[in-house]
Amino acid sequence: MTNELCLESQLLARDFGKVLAALDPAVWRHDAENFVRENLEELERRIEALLASIDPPDLDPPLRELVQRLRQVSSTLQASIRTSAEWEEIRSRLEEAYTTLTEGIERFTAQMKAARIHVATMRPTNHLRKIFHIASGLLTLFLIEHILTPLTMIVLPLLFCAWAWSMEYLRRFRPGLNRALM
Repeated sequence: MTNELCLESQLLARDFGKVLAALDPAVWRHDAENFVRENLEELERRIEALLASIDPPDLDPPLRELVQRLRQVSSTLQASIRTSAEWEEIRSRLEEAYTTLTEGIERFTAQMKAARIHVATMRPTNHLRKIFHIASGLLTLFLIEHILTPLTMIVLPLLFCAWAWSMEYLRRFRPGLNRALM
């Protein structure tokens, strides 16, 4: 029972993460509403089937906590589908439910001293980072085509690599700088 619950919870969290990624406003597609509704209904069915196959009195405390978190996620899915047309609100509630589920899985695996189950963390889309990378590419293309000589095309990338590696090194050891750069 422990292995089945652990494995199915991991699969549910992975599929739940895919649904949340589809709800990201930065990548929203016109047909995403149907995809999200269908997948949320499927997740709800899978959670209910898993919960129905479990006998709560026989479970250890860590397993009982994980089952409780699965029940919370199930109630969130039901409320989201039937009561709200506001997708941003749905996304917010589903992110909370996803976090609850992943925390439960991680706590369960830590308490059982088993291998930690990896589930993806959901981060908001960072538009400034995308713009920075696009602008960097366009600036580089402009410099190569119109300004740089053959010698500076060798020296400038070397200097840029040294700068980037320095920033990466500092980012790993200074949390404040990491927050500013990311």
